[in-house]
Amino acid sequence: MKTATLYLLFLLVAFFSCNKKDDSPSARTFTDFEKVGTADFSARYEHTATAFNGKLWVIGARVDGGPALNDIWYSEDGKNWTEATANAAFPPRYDHTTTVFNNKLWVIGGTNGSDFKNDVWYSEDGVTWTQATANANFPPRSRHTAIAFDNKLFLIGGYAGTDFSDVWGSADGIDWYLSTANAAFGARDFHTSASFDNKMWVIGGWNSQGTKFNDVWSSPNAVDWTKTTADAGFTPRTGHSTVVFENKLWVIAGRDAVKSNSDVWYSSDGVNWTQFLEHAAFSARTGQAAAVLNEKMWVIGGFDSEALNDVWVSNND
Repeated sequence: MKTATLYLLFLLVAFFSCNKKDDSPSARTFTDFEKVGTADFSARYEHTATAFNGKLWVIGARVDGGPALNDIWYSEDGKNWTEATANAAFPPRYDHTTTVFNNKLWVIGGTNGSDFKNDVWYSEDGVTWTQATANANFPPRSRHTAIAFDNKLFLIGGYAGTDFSDVWGSADGIDWYLSTANAAFGARDFHTSASFDNKMWVIGGWNSQGTKFNDVWSSPNAVDWTKTTADAGFTPRTGHSTVVFENKLWVIAGRDAVKSNSDVWYSSDGVNWTQFLEHAAFSARTGQAAAVLNEKMWVIGGFDSEALNDVWVSNND
């Protein structure tokens, strides 16, 4: 009987050992990023990128010594890029947001360097754009974030001469309502946001007093915000990127108080953060765009000593 019991325990231990989930990135073949190439679009930063209809999309930009852009490019492989339009229906801009909602691409707000915008545009194909509203209920701004969450669009924080700490929601992109005027995370811009684990997330950024943050906040409803950590481990920063990949939040690059970075961090819960790469294969940068397509992470463009138009992808098979 004793032998049989020991044998059963051995089988149980072996079973759970074999089936224990290893959620670390090293459990997959992803070890770093590799360069796909240099894109056909001009070098840029403070643009946006997202995955939509099986393609990567790059929209608008800030460029060195030139005007803001409203061109739109797409690629299925990150190497070969097609210009969907050189002059989209919406005016040129940077520090805007782009997200996917209701099977459409959305572009919200931003600046051309001289004024701030609160217009909202959408497209079903990335080429033809329709203005949902010329003047949304929220004040004009740039450096904000926007995400799709709970079957709604949400706009978070931003800057227009002063910082905002408000959160606005919309079920259709036309009519916007104020979820909260003063969220607990405080006034900030150049932060990042994501929808993850049935919550909205706000990560890092800075305020108009020049204070940079590395705190992380979450909310289940856009109204009640909880500080999950005051210090995520990475240096306080702006111009970073956040994506959801392999059931984790990832923070990529950005500029801290001293320099631009090429580090990569991840978290499974938004509380505990692990440095995955101190120096990724791509150069240090800020104002880059990142997206997830075909179960890979992509990093596109950005700025350090000059604007960039390189494209990098995680090297998982």
